[in-house]
Amino acid sequence: MSGAKKKPKTEAAPPDLDAMVAYWQPLLRLADWDISVGYERHRDGSMCSRQVAYKRAKITMQHPIDVQPGAYQHDMERVFVHELLHLHFAPFDTENDSPMGIAEEQAVESLARAFVALKRSKR
Repeated sequence: MSGAKKKPKTEAAPPDLDAMVAYWQPLLRLADWDISVGYERHRDGSMCSRQVAYKRAKITMQHPIDVQPGAYQHDMERVFVHELLHLHFAPFDTENDSPMGIAEEQAVESLARAFVALKRSKR
């Protein structure tokens, strides 16, 4: 082995959330919503806060640096689309752990996976 020192690993720039909103918001028929997005460090997961009556939402994404190694199939675009899709279910105001809340999570996750896979298959 040579005596050369290894360069420290540099972090890649996180995905551009504004570009993702510009692409996905009209495609998912959410153009009438005012959606703000951002990353937050040291959080466990991503979330979508919303004001249904005003059609306003804030999506807070877990910063990629904070994703644990080996995290279950962590795909930033899929997670982002998942959070956007919650806006279609927001008027139903389901509780997270209720049967309806669990059904919503399953539907949103299935749709997010399908939409992102479809986008990537067209490249």
